[in-house]
Amino acid sequence: IFLMDAAEVLFYVVFNVITKLDSACCSDHFQPLSYKTQFHPTSILLSNINSSLKLLETLCSKPEIKLIEVREFSFCKSLGVKTDLNCDNLHLLESQCTDFHPDTVHRPKSEVDHVRRLALVHGAVFRSMENTLETWRVKTEEFATKKLRSRQRATFNRMLTIVPVLLVSMYLTQVFLIWSILHLSTLQIDKYVKPVKKLMTLWENVCVNVSLAKNKWDVVLSLANEVQELLETKLNPLRDEQLNQ
Repeated sequence: IFLMDAAEVLFYVVFNVITKLDSACCSDHFQPLSYKTQFHPTSILLSNINSSLKLLETLCSKPEIKLIEVREFSFCKSLGVKTDLNCDNLHLLESQCTDFHPDTVHRPKSEVDHVRRLALVHGAVFRSMENTLETWRVKTEEFATKKLRSRQRATFNRMLTIVPVLLVSMYLTQVFLIWSILHLSTLQIDKYVKPVKKLMTLWENVCVNVSLAKNKWDVVLSLANEVQELLETKLNPLRDEQLNQ
C-alpha cells in the first residue's frame, strides 16, 4: 500500500509539472530559450579558433611586422571574407565562430572524427602562434639591446621577412577550419582525411622550428609555403567544383 501511495504521489507531481509547463509554453509571455552546446567537440573547436584569432590579431598588430598582400584563395569567398589579413577580417571570422550554432545531436561518427582531426590541426597552429610570439618577443628585445651577434642578426632579419608569410598561412588555415565546420554536414569527409593529416604534420613542424630552441626561419618559410599550396590544391572545395564542371 505504501508503494502504491508513493507512486500516486509521484504521478500527481509529474502531471502538475507537465501541465504548468504546457500552460507556460502557450502563454504570450513565454520566451523560448536559445540553447548552444558548450562541451561538444565542435563547439569547443569553434571557441578555440576564436581564441587563436585573437592571438593572431596580437601578432599582426606588432609594428615591426609588415603584412603582405595575399593572392586570392577561393574558399575565402564562401565565408564572405577577403584573403587580406587585417583586423576587420579577423573580427568577421570571430563573429562567425560566436554566432554559429552547430548541430551536435546524433551526429555520425565520421563527422565527430573529422572534427577531432581539425582540432589537432588547430592545436598545432595555436602552439605555432604562441612559439612565434615568444620568439619574436625575445629576439626583438635582444636586437634592441644589441645582444645579437652578426649571424644572429642575420637570422633576426630573416625572421622579419618570413613572419608575414607565416601569418598568412595561419590566417588561411583558420579560414579553412571555420569553413569546414560550417559545411560539416555536406562535406565528403573521406576526401579530406589525408590532406588534413598532412596539414597537421606541416603545422607540427612549423611549431618546432619557430621555437626559441630551433629558430630556423628558412625551414619555416618552406613549410608556410607548403601549407598555402596544400590549402589551395588539396583542401580547396571550390577548386574541386570548378575542375568537375
